[in-house]
Amino acid sequence: MRFRILCRLVHTGVIELLCSQALVIPEPEFPPTVGEHDPDDEWVIAPALRGKADVLVTGDKDMLVLKRVGGMPIYNPRAFWEYLKKT
Repeated sequence: MRFRILCRLVHTGVIELLCSQALVIPEPEFPPTVGEHDPDDEWVIAPALRGKADVLVTGDKDMLVLKRVGGMPIYNPRAFWEYLKKT
């Protein structure tokens, strides 16, 4: 029982942190082009670049292969967690 409560508190805390730091970029009416190999990924990458995101966190293997786009690093969740622990 305690574990579930702790998980909910952590989950709520993470969501509140993300919401307090997030910048919402409206979805464009046309497909953005950033020159990446998978056109579907451009719908994620272009708004992140436009919003000047510090990092892009994803589990998408095609995006992870890029490692960096326009100076923005791309991390999987584990790598991002490790990055956060160092900063």
